[in-house]
Amino acid sequence: MEKVKSFFSKCLSSEMFLIGLGIFSVLPFIIISVFNNPAADDFAFSVECSNHGYWGVQSWWYTHWFGRYFSTALLSLNPLLIQSFFLFKLIPVVLIIALFISLYYLARTLFVNAEKRLCLLFSLCFIFIYLFFMPNVAEGIYWFAGAITYQVANILTILLFSCVIKLVQTKKNRFLFLSVLFAFCVIGSNETSMLVIDLILATIFIYNFIIIKKINYSLLILLVFAGIFSLIVILSPGNFIRGEYYPNSHQIFNSAFQSFFQVLNHMIRWVPFTILVAIIFFDVFNKYIPLGSGSIFNVNPIFVIIVLCLILFAGFFPGYWSMGASPPARTKNVTYFFYISGFLYLGFIIFFYLKKKGKSFLTISPWVRYLLFIIIIINLCYKNNISTAYEELITGSAYKYNVELQDRYELIRNATADTLIVPELKNHSATISAADITAYADIPRNKYYAEYFGLKSIKTKKE
Repeated sequence: MEKVKSFFSKCLSSEMFLIGLGIFSVLPFIIISVFNNPAADDFAFSVECSNHGYWGVQSWWYTHWFGRYFSTALLSLNPLLIQSFFLFKLIPVVLIIALFISLYYLARTLFVNAEKRLCLLFSLCFIFIYLFFMPNVAEGIYWFAGAITYQVANILTILLFSCVIKLVQTKKNRFLFLSVLFAFCVIGSNETSMLVIDLILATIFIYNFIIIKKINYSLLILLVFAGIFSLIVILSPGNFIRGEYYPNSHQIFNSAFQSFFQVLNHMIRWVPFTILVAIIFFDVFNKYIPLGSGSIFNVNPIFVIIVLCLILFAGFFPGYWSMGASPPARTKNVTYFFYISGFLYLGFIIFFYLKKKGKSFLTISPWVRYLLFIIIIINLCYKNNISTAYEELITGSAYKYNVELQDRYELIRNATADTLIVPELKNHSATISAADITAYADIPRNKYYAEYFGLKSIKTKKE
C-alpha cells in the first residue's frame, strides 16, 4: 500500500507534471512535420540562388531587398535547390531539437552545480510556455523562410548569452570569439533580434561598469562588433528599396505609441499563464538547487523589469517603424521568446535573493499544486497552439492539406502547357500552412512558384 501511495505521490509531483507537460507539448509538433510543405515565398530563395549563384545572390538580396546577410546565406541553402522535400519536412524537427539543446546548455551555464534533471525541467518548461502562446507557429517553425530568419536567431541568441556569461565569468578569449561570432549571426538574421541584442549587450556593459567601477574591455569589444554588424544591416541599399513599399513607415511618434500599446496588450495576455507554469517550476527548483548557483542573478529586480519592458518595446518598434503597421506574427514570435527569457530571469533573481535571506521563495501545499495542474490542463483544452496541433492531427486536416499539395505537384508534373490554373486549397492547417499562391499570376509569390516548376505562369481558381 505504501509503495502504491509513493508511486502516485511521485506521479503527481511538480517534477513529473512538467516532464509530462513538456513531452506532451512537443510531440504533436514533431509528428505534424511529416505533412509540412513549402509555402510560396520559400521558392523565391531557391529561384534567386539558381539565377545568381550562391555568392551572387547574397549581393543581390543585400542591394535589392534587405540587409539580413546571415539569414539570406542560410536561406540560399534551401532544400528546394536539390528538390528535397524530405529535408524540408525534417527542418522543423531539427529546429525544435536545437532549441531544446541550446536551452539545456544555457541552464548548465547558469546553474553549474545543479542536477541535470533541473536543467532538463528548465528546458521543457521554457519550450512548453513558448509553444503554448507562440503568436504564429506556422511562420515560426514550419515556414522555411520564417523559421530560418527568426527561429534560428532565437536558438543562436541562447548560445550567444551562454558565451557572454562565460566570458564575464572567465574572461577567456575563446568565449569572446564565440560571442562575437554568435552576435554576427544573430544580428544578421533579422532587425528585431538585432535591436534587442544591441540593447541587452549595451545594458550588460553599462551595468557591469557600474558594479565593478571599471571597463570590461571584452564586453566593450563585443559591443563595438555588435554595432558594426548592426550598421551593415541598417545601411543595406535593399532596406531603402524595400522601405518604398511602405509609405506610412518612419513615423517616430506613431511607432512609439503603437509599440507601447502592444507591450501592454500582450503582457496582459502572456503574464497570467506564465506565472502559473513558473509557480510549478519553482516548486521543483526550490527543492534541489544549491545556493551557490545564483551568482549570475545578483541583479536589482527593478532594473531588470525596466530593461524587460524596453526589450518588449524594442521587439515591436521595428515593425511599426519600417512598415507603419503592426509587425507580422513571425517577429512577434521573437518578442515573445525574449519575454519568456526575461520573465524567467526575473523569477530567478527574486528566488535567489530570498534564498540568501533565508526566506522561502515559494511554498505551496499539495492541494494548491493539484489545483494549478487542473487549471493548466483546462487551459490546454481551450484554443492554443498545442491543442490546435493535436486537433489537426486527430481530425486529419493536416494530412488532407498535405494530400492536396501532393495532388497539385502531380498536376504540375503532368502539365502539357506552361500556363497552369490549379485548384485553390480547401484544407488549411493553422500549425503548418503559411501563405499559398493566389488567383493573380503576376504577383511575385506566384511568379517564383511558376519559375521553380518551369512554368510561365500559375494561379489558383476555386473549383
